[in-house]
Amino acid sequence: MDKYFINTNRNTLHKIGGCCHSKVVPKEMPKFKTEDEAIAYAQRYMQYCKLCFKNR
Repeated sequence: MDKYFINTNRNTLHKIGGCCHSKVVPKEMPKFKTEDEAIAYAQRYMQYCKLCFKNR
């Protein structure tokens, strides 16, 4: 099951269900099982969602 997705409009990595912006994931957004897969896909040109990753 996928746990992460990248909002391609803002290049932001979200945890699915981690914040108010990631409750509903659009179908066209790329989804990933691990954070490493998302980093490899985005080539480090992304930022982390501050709400999803605040307890990190």
